[in-house]
Amino acid sequence: MKSRLPFSLHHFVRNSRGIKALPEQVAFVKSKQYMRMPHIQLRPPKQNQMTLSATLKKRRSFEPEEAASLERLAIEDVSNIFGTALTLLPDNSERRPYPSGGALYPIEIYYVGTFEGGLKPRVYHYNSDTHSLADLWPTPDDFTLKEIFPSVEVIAPTCMLMTAVWGRSATKYGDFSYYLGMLEAGHIAQNILLSATAYDIAARPFGGFDDGTVSKLLDLDSTLEQPVYAIMFGKNRGSAQD
Repeated sequence: MKSRLPFSLHHFVRNSRGIKALPEQVAFVKSKQYMRMPHIQLRPPKQNQMTLSATLKKRRSFEPEEAASLERLAIEDVSNIFGTALTLLPDNSERRPYPSGGALYPIEIYYVGTFEGGLKPRVYHYNSDTHSLADLWPTPDDFTLKEIFPSVEVIAPTCMLMTAVWGRSATKYGDFSYYLGMLEAGHIAQNILLSATAYDIAARPFGGFDDGTVSKLLDLDSTLEQPVYAIMFGKNRGSAQD
């Protein structure tokens, strides 16, 4: 039996499209700010010589059984992946390297992982405008990524979580902001997956995660911001370090 929900939802959001406010009435806040948290300024991404054609041919999601052999990412790996896929374009336009409805950028990026010297995963927020990580807080003592991905048997060492701040787009686009936000999450995911591939980092996207666990871990106000997508990462043993 076919589900009618996708058809009904698609029909609703497509037919609700249209500008709800004039551009000058929209508050342009492109990223959450964690001013009181320590920040890690990431270095510019290392130049990569892999062509787009070669990257597309190489890209694949790692198999679940491969996850156990993957190692955590170094902070240089995150700098390379995020710096290539997400940070501002070098043309002083405040544009990012992916499409966003009305250039309102409702999707926020969080990273859960452990860097050199860390004993347990921490939660970070990535700011595309400054190419930096806000060091938010440690995960609970008994926390594992299995709590985010309860249906996945073997978990990779780190993950990126995308959330949507719906109100950032809804002022202008109303209910159509849902449609645009999900499209943006897809654009971001493809950038991230291709960037990870080019830097020889294993990655796998997931839509099946526990929303409640993610919201609690990221301390989200679920009336304003909701998780929408996730990507697991790991480094293949023997991959070159920068």
